[in-house]
This record gives sequence, structure tokens and C-alpha cells, in this order.
Amino acid sequence: MSVTGKKVFWTVLLLVASTASNASTVSLVPTSPTQGLAGDSVSFEIVLDFSDVVNGTIGGGFDIAFDSSSLNFVSAIDYVCISFSCGPDELDGLLLSWAVGDFDGIAATGPVVIGAVEFEILSSLPLGSGTLVTISGTEGLAGPWISGEDFTTILDPTYNQIEVTRVPLPAAVWLLLSGLGVLRLFNAPGKKDATHSWMSACPTPGQVYEI
Repeated sequence: MSVTGKKVFWTVLLLVASTASNASTVSLVPTSPTQGLAGDSVSFEIVLDFSDVVNGTIGGGFDIAFDSSSLNFVSAIDYVCISFSCGPDELDGLLLSWAVGDFDGIAATGPVVIGAVEFEILSSLPLGSGTLVTISGTEGLAGPWISGEDFTTILDPTYNQIEVTRVPLPAAVWLLLSGLGVLRLFNAPGKKDATHSWMSACPTPGQVYEI
């Protein structure tokens, strides 16, 4: 749907809408570890739950904010489970106005996954430091969440944020790298006259080596 179409769709709903508080949620749910090395990917699903509202929501929108100096946006995916969906506008550090809608109601009986987003951890994120990925109500054209019960009430769901942390290489990896350095030393020029290299300590079946 075009930007103009999106604006018209939600403007019509807002003309008759009132506001109500409830226990609905719009959440980021990690589908990968949120701690990783530089270059690792971190992924989240976007989960809606409007089961406390009769017939759920007929739609609304959200933003996802992140620190672009610490995380690189990789992709955003819409899942085909609802009648209307419009992906976000990609800005620096912000996925703006991701919109979904269905006049039959969304997430009325429990959590529904409506999409996913993926980021890459950058080396500019200091080791041991965390950076937040935050989902919130949109400031764009997608508009607020509207009740599927009366098509008028503006819902006020709870949002969340997830911390992504860059971690150093595990100690076991450093030991492995150190071992590889020893192998290079034993196989370096000038060591070729040795009876056996370090790797010879692991004989193949039926073969015996003197160490």
C-alpha cells in the first residue's frame, strides 16, 4: 500500500476513535542469542498479543529503534498471516511505521508472530557493552492500534526492549588459536629435518609413529 493509502486507511479509523488502556503487548522476541561476536547476527520476531480485547485489534503500527553505530540493519520480513501489511521505512537507526491490519481482528486468541527483523553486531560496539533494540508505538503514518471490538477504541499496548551485547572470543577459542600458533612454529622453515611434525602424534589406523 502506498504512503497515501496508508494515511487514508488510518485517518478514517482515527476520526471515531477513543483511547483505552489494556494488557495487550507488542513485543520483540529473540530467535537467536543476544550476545555475540562482531559480525554475528541477532534476530527477533515481532509478536502481537491482543487477547484481552474482544476480537483483538484491527491493526496499527510500530517503530523499531536501534543504534546504527553498534548494529547494522540486515533485513525485515513480513509474515503472510494477515490481510494487510506494509513494511517499515528504513532510516538511520530507525525502522519507521511498520503497519499491519485485518478487519477480522488480529491476535484475539493469543500471541501472533507477524514478522521478523535481523541485525549484525558491529566491531564498533565496545566489548562487554550492550546496545538496545526498542519497539514502540509509531510516530509515522501507520497510526495507533485500534480495537477489533468496536472499531473505535485506541489501544495502548505494552512494548519492550532487548539488549544486545558484544562479547570477546571464548577462552577455549584463544587456546585453540594458541595451539594453531604452535603448529605453525613446528612446521616453520628450518624444522623440516625433524623426524615427525606435531601432527604426526595422531597416527592413522595401522600406522605407528615414534614421537
